[in-house]
Amino acid sequence: MFIPFYIDINEIDKLQTPNSLKVIDFEKRESSIQELLKSKIDITKGTIDAEEIKNGWLPVKAHYHVFISYSHDDIVKARKLATWLESKGVSCFLDAFFWNNADALLQIIDDAKCKNPNGKTYNYKKRNYSTSLIHAILSMAILEAVDKCDIGIFIKSSHSLTLDFDCIKSHTLSPWIYEELNIMARIDKRVPTWLCNSGIKMFSRGAKMIVESTAPIPTKFEVPLDHLVEFEATDLLKPQGKGEVWLQNFVKHCGHELQDNL
Repeated sequence: MFIPFYIDINEIDKLQTPNSLKVIDFEKRESSIQELLKSKIDITKGTIDAEEIKNGWLPVKAHYHVFISYSHDDIVKARKLATWLESKGVSCFLDAFFWNNADALLQIIDDAKCKNPNGKTYNYKKRNYSTSLIHAILSMAILEAVDKCDIGIFIKSSHSLTLDFDCIKSHTLSPWIYEELNIMARIDKRVPTWLCNSGIKMFSRGAKMIVESTAPIPTKFEVPLDHLVEFEATDLLKPQGKGEVWLQNFVKHCGHELQDNL
């Protein structure tokens, strides 16, 4: 990843997007992955293949231009932003486009491996382990997705922000946004090929934000913010071109928001 940005959710309303949004038939995918799991998971014995689960349930292809981090309460706006970028020839990783619900995957594992002998209740110790297993697989999938993107965009909203924020740090109630922003802050920075010959040398300035409030056990996570660069809808509308040409022009346009930090 090269540059992590953020955009206020209200800015997304200023974008005109195609009428059709990308829709994934998750019911068919879940049926398909259930068949895969049945072939890989023996109810009474056997080893679960974590890589098979990740590649089947949480696939990440070779490369994307943009990784979008957002509260799932803002999925409609996140889809709108991703669709608008895709219309410019910019490939986006939005988990809702590719990943099934991790809770559904956890249910499959629990039903197969974690029930007590009576078949009606679950073993507490096994359930704790299965939850850790799925979250570990999901964490690795998130890391892989961020690593395979050139740019990160965090969507700032009332769902993804706490009230106690400043320009350096804030807090989130979402462990997933906590993880995604920390990965974007700490992952090795590399200049994408489409930017290598542009003569641009820049990287992020401070910003403010972050998160989600649906966890059954509310937990406040401190998150880093100074790696995120703010942009607005007008910054998306000005660049010309398609695909990586559009991306290059977008980065050039936002140059005043970036520090020469490479």
